[in-house]
Amino acid sequence: MGIKGILLSIAANAVRTVAIKKLVDTFTDKRTCLWKFHWVLYVFFWGFTSTIYHLFYYPPLNLLCNILGLILILLPYNIKMSRKMLTVFLIYGINALDDSIVVFAFSKYQFGNPVNPLQEYVTSLVMFLVAMIMERTARMEKDSALPFRYQASLGIVPVISVGIIFYVAKLGTQFRGIILFTATGLLIINILNIYFYQSLIQFYSGYMEQKMQEQMVHIYARELEIIQESQKHEKTLWHDMKHHIIELKMMLKDKKIRDAQEYLKEMEQFMASSNETVSTGNQEVDGILDYMMKKANEVLKEVKVQINIPEGMFHGNFKLCTILGNLLDNAIREAQKTERKYLCVEIFVKAGVLFLFIENSYSGNVIKRKEKFKTTQKEVTHHGIGLENVRKMIDICGGEININYTEDIFKVEALLYINSIK
Repeated sequence: MGIKGILLSIAANAVRTVAIKKLVDTFTDKRTCLWKFHWVLYVFFWGFTSTIYHLFYYPPLNLLCNILGLILILLPYNIKMSRKMLTVFLIYGINALDDSIVVFAFSKYQFGNPVNPLQEYVTSLVMFLVAMIMERTARMEKDSALPFRYQASLGIVPVISVGIIFYVAKLGTQFRGIILFTATGLLIINILNIYFYQSLIQFYSGYMEQKMQEQMVHIYARELEIIQESQKHEKTLWHDMKHHIIELKMMLKDKKIRDAQEYLKEMEQFMASSNETVSTGNQEVDGILDYMMKKANEVLKEVKVQINIPEGMFHGNFKLCTILGNLLDNAIREAQKTERKYLCVEIFVKAGVLFLFIENSYSGNVIKRKEKFKTTQKEVTHHGIGLENVRKMIDICGGEININYTEDIFKVEALLYINSIK
């Protein structure tokens, strides 16, 4: 290959790198990238893969270098490693199959030989076109994450596809038609796999949102029940008000001040709803806390609650209700499994910050991987949104969360800045 061919090949790789960037932006959220000068990694990827290709011309080595380069590009992103690897496999699967179709369609390519630079350029342009189509049609919900088993199922498709195309490519040019048919079919399957990935994310996000909304419906139903009971008590009191006034008048006439005070106290207790355990003057927050505390009192032995929130501060705050609901749901569920069955909740506002302290007894079984807590439940989708997703939501709100545990006590401490969650 002459100098012109090498320059054309390097230019083709530059176009391919731009296409890869478009695909990365399609599958991930730019805001999750922690490195300001991320473009440096794309330049390195372009130079590294071009150098290895022109020095060795060995397909398995090129495959390895491309995959390592893609992993390097995705390293600064603050997303799960499983999602990073899925993105790597999806992108490289399209790249390898697109490359195979163009090369075997226009030449009698022998496995292991250098590819014609013009074919490389056509391959890169086709990949760029695919990337542009994906960018406009594959609308990923980038703040959603699928469970690992779903990502593994999606990721195995491009991995097997690349393995198949490498195997059939070694058959030789006499099987060129079979190679082209196989590569085209696999490319279509991999593109459909990406759209299936998109649909699965939308379905799973909708499912989780539905679970949260169902929880909120139960909370509002509980709040409505409390309001209806209060109204019933109020009607009863007003109905008998004439008799109460006469009774109080007689007590005061006879100077029975202490008896009158006791009588008024009884009236006050009657007016208070017997089912309402939390009342801060924040309707939605009261609803979630009252719903969860009722649940806790039913299944736990020892429940301590201390709430001090200014009235009307968190009206209609869905994020706060979601955080509180899932932290309490996790704590109650784990405490229920223990013999002690203990839960302590303390919530207060100080200097413009909302503090949440929740501790519960637990079985001592904590699954922690790379500083992240995993659920102990067999079926994740049947229980809350999980501690790590609560952590992510708190991060989005600009807050902080700290998780500690001993042999039998699990503690969650969180703070949320009022201005960030209003």
